[in-house]
Parts: sequence; C-alpha cells; structure tokens
Amino acid sequence: MNDIYNDIESIFFLVTNYAVLLIEIIGVAVVLCSVIRAVYGLLKRDKLTRLKLAQGIALALEFKMGGELLRTVVVREWKELLILGVVILLRAAMAVLIHWEIKGHKRDVEEEKRIIASGISMFPLKTAQSKTASESSPSDTVTTDHGENGGTAGVAEKEKPDPGTTVKT
Repeated sequence: MNDIYNDIESIFFLVTNYAVLLIEIIGVAVVLCSVIRAVYGLLKRDKLTRLKLAQGIALALEFKMGGELLRTVVVREWKELLILGVVILLRAAMAVLIHWEIKGHKRDVEEEKRIIASGISMFPLKTAQSKTASESSPSDTVTTDHGENGGTAGVAEKEKPDPGTTVKT
C-alpha cells in the first residue's frame, strides 16, 4: 500500500512540475510576443503601443502567478512556502501597478478620442486683433518704445505712413 502511495505521489509531483513549467513557458511566450508587437508598433508609430505592451505584460504576469500558485501544491517545507509566498505577493503587486497604468492610459486615450470627436482645437484660431508684423497691412506700423528704463514694448499704431516707410521692429 505504501508503494502505491509513493508512486501516486511521484506521478502527482511530476505532473504538477510539468504543468508549472508549461504555464511559465506560456507566460514567457506572451512577454516575447508583446515585446515584438511593441517594437512593430513603435516602428509604425502606433499611439496604443504602450497600452498593448502593458496589457501583454499583465497577462504574462497572470500566467506566471498561476504557475507559482500551482507550485505551492508541491512545496514540502515552510521555507519554500515562505519564499513562494513572497514571490506571489511581489508579482501580485506588479500586476496591480500594471493594471493601474493600463486604466490610466485607457482613460487618456478615451479623452483624446473625445476631444478629437468634439472638434475642439488644441490650437486657438488667429483673430483679427492678433496680427503679426508680417501680416500687417501697409497702413499699419509697428514702432518700438524704449521708454525711460530702456525696456521695449511693441506698440501698434494705425496711421497713414509715407509711401517709402516700411515696418520697423
């Protein structure tokens, strides 16, 4: 009877260890695919590259945590369990931070889409009052007032200049 128990236990440990290995390999593959997609997205200048990479890393962390949780089944000593618990806590903290980053980035992307859809311009339109010296008509002159303190202040004056007068700066 003891031999059957030992055989079942060894088969269980073997299957569990292979399952942990398979799950962690899947996690590594997800990271590699995410990085390749991110590099491609950077080359294409895709605005969602950072979001997609963060989502891939978060998914890979979920696989790695799943492997670690499955590994707790075959732990034989308290020291191993403690180390495994710390690893799981660190990975969980990283997953929470990455999910927080994804949520913030999604919110930024949605706000940008909303602004674009509403037609709000990020740059104000030029008004008739905000002419530059190069846009002014021949009847406008810009003079520089040096004042008593030597400072300069551009003052636009509307007057009829002599035909040979140009815009002064």
